[in-house]
Amino acid sequence: MEVFYYLPELQWALVSVIRLLKPGGMFACVVDYYDENDASHSWPEDVGVQMNLLSAEAWREAMLDVGFELVEQTRLLPPADESAPDWKHQQGTLMTLVRRPLES
Repeated sequence: MEVFYYLPELQWALVSVIRLLKPGGMFACVVDYYDENDASHSWPEDVGVQMNLLSAEAWREAMLDVGFELVEQTRLLPPADESAPDWKHQQGTLMTLVRRPLES
């Protein structure tokens, strides 16, 4: 949760994840800082840390490029009655769920 957009070498990190998973193993990448979430765009300046801003499609493609199979990509929204920032209710948290393919 909230780690992968800080990494300067995303592809290396994803290759490491797929290598560590057993065949059929699943990985859920969950981020709030993504292109479609306009409310997050100021975060690197707000906290003074470099971050990589990717769209939902770019997250999906980054996973596929290293060999993962896409299981699901969705936006997780809090319950309607839960107190959360407006963007959480409107854009939500982006989850990309992938699987390491079964080896033949």
